[in-house]
Amino acid sequence: MKKIVALLLSLCLVLGVASAMAAGEKIALITMDSIDQHWITLNEGAQKAAEELGVTVTFMSPNTKDDAQQIECVNNAVAGGYQAIIVAANGPDAISSALNEAVEAGVKIVYVDSPANVEAEATFSTDNEAAGKTAGEEMIKALTAAGITSGDIGIVNVNAATDSTVKREAGFRSAFEGTEYNILETQYGEGDAAKSQTIAENYITQGVVGIFGGNEGSTTGIGNAIKASGNTGVIGVGFDKSDAIQGLIKDGYLLCTMAQNPDVMGYEGVQAAVKADTGWVIQASAKGFGGQVPVIVGLDADGAIVGVSFPKNRETDGFGAKLYQEGNEEAAALAASLAGKSGEVAIGDVDAISGATISSKAVVEAVNTALSCYNEVALGQAPAADEGGEGTDLSAMSAEEARAALAPGATLTQITAPEGLTDAWQGDDGSYVLYAEDKGYEYST
Repeated sequence: MKKIVALLLSLCLVLGVASAMAAGEKIALITMDSIDQHWITLNEGAQKAAEELGVTVTFMSPNTKDDAQQIECVNNAVAGGYQAIIVAANGPDAISSALNEAVEAGVKIVYVDSPANVEAEATFSTDNEAAGKTAGEEMIKALTAAGITSGDIGIVNVNAATDSTVKREAGFRSAFEGTEYNILETQYGEGDAAKSQTIAENYITQGVVGIFGGNEGSTTGIGNAIKASGNTGVIGVGFDKSDAIQGLIKDGYLLCTMAQNPDVMGYEGVQAAVKADTGWVIQASAKGFGGQVPVIVGLDADGAIVGVSFPKNRETDGFGAKLYQEGNEEAAALAASLAGKSGEVAIGDVDAISGATISSKAVVEAVNTALSCYNEVALGQAPAADEGGEGTDLSAMSAEEARAALAPGATLTQITAPEGLTDAWQGDDGSYVLYAEDKGYEYST
């Protein structure tokens, strides 16, 4: 179904969505490693979002959890001209210097799973400490149900530096405060399933009643150790939901795992990276002294004005014409006084051009129209009712009659429709009638 969009005395046309994340441009996805299924699944979510948004996501993670290799990946992304980096930091500090350099180079940062100590556009992660505590509580429930109210508990973690797994361990330990259980010294398997299995087997030999794993590799190793020992009385809990871990749970060698939905993290991480650099370019116009006064307004992702320019118009030479005179100081001052504004602008809020009050008011009216267009197109807010057009019923009219009602008195000529619209007509008075399909650009002033 076509929807008619009217632009009458005040005119507005969305020229485009401005974004450094334009089609074909690049986002780097740098996780702790490229082997764990957790990261592979996260990448799958990121790739899905990339396909939908028309950007390219490159999975460029190290083969193992190593600070130096992760820093090298960040440096390579900056050197490779990537517009954004989505990163799961091994630790909060080691990678921070490289990320700061990336930010200085204009690269946007988004965190998934584990943040570093550098400000980012967004962070998508599990509350690791709370999840670790939940894992501990589930182990206690299972041990208590088996009649075991004391005993040694082993922990297999990645290392002592990875922020996310350190917090998981802290949460797990907190669940045992005030109990009769004894938490043994943590052993580190570097997230490697085989190394973690060896550590878990040693714990089992020592007679532990339960073992906690801090990540996918650790948890897989624990489950495999319990399976190899044949001692299913040892309670194993951990993190992540790989096929191997789910199989070990199904077969009774692990009690449970804390699933983190990494695909959602990856998907939302890409969305945030694109949104961080998205803005709007809207051309609007309003009636001035000698005709329509066009204004091009640049808006950031939050709808604040970042720039205004004045295409050539038909205003009086020497007054309104100052708007399009190259290097005109009064026009530049008017544009500068609009920067940063996001709500309705009044003529008293700007530096009007002397001797051109009508033209200056037309600029303000056009800017307000652009802001209204942004609110409707970008935010989905309903527009205010149009003066003189409120209550007009176009449904019973022919297309020609509807256009005449929307642009009364104008002679309309069909023009090439801008991208995203299905049809466009321009009036000899500078008005437009635009058509969009369903949820296309819908705005009216």
